[in-house]
Amino acid sequence: DIGILIALQINNLNEYKNQLKTEKEMLTSLKSELTNTKNELDTTFIKNSVYLEHGAKMLDTIKKNYVVFKEIDYSRIFNYYSGNINTPVLKAILTSDYKMVSSSEAFISQLRVLDLEIEDIKLGEHFLDDFWKSRVTDFFIKAGIGYTSVRPAGATISIKDLSKMGYDKNQILALIALNGDLLRTWLNSQKESSIKIDQVLKVLHQKLNGNN
Repeated sequence: DIGILIALQINNLNEYKNQLKTEKEMLTSLKSELTNTKNELDTTFIKNSVYLEHGAKMLDTIKKNYVVFKEIDYSRIFNYYSGNINTPVLKAILTSDYKMVSSSEAFISQLRVLDLEIEDIKLGEHFLDDFWKSRVTDFFIKAGIGYTSVRPAGATISIKDLSKMGYDKNQILALIALNGDLLRTWLNSQKESSIKIDQVLKVLHQKLNGNN
């Protein structure tokens, strides 16, 4: 009986060590994944902030009755950089039946909050995509606006021209303002996720260096 008990204890100890090894590998992969994700988010945030600022300036300019713009100005208003946010390791940790033996429930909860933040980013991009399909594409087609200029380089479009195509000044303002609101909300999600990733990375650094 004592021999069986010792054998079970040794087996449990070996299993625990294997679990710790697997967990460390998962956390190492998570650290790499989140580092790359943060870099992508920071790049995306910087690029989209430029687009948001451009739209805000143009909105203010139209309100002041300056009504002639280059075609490229309209293209820039509604542009956005989507980046590539993908977190399969985080998803695997949260959706698998594997129990992390050295990680507290508080840390797992922290990962769940981060996962929700990242899902908010994807939702924000979905809203922008839908806005493009339902509103911006129609506007561009009617106005003859394209990223590859339809008109000669430097050609302008006036609010009067757009009015003839079915878009008056108030409609243009509303279109730009709504795009700005969607982009601003999306940027906030990106910023919040980047902050949360920083917090998780600090914990991961401590765990992987034996400072639990």
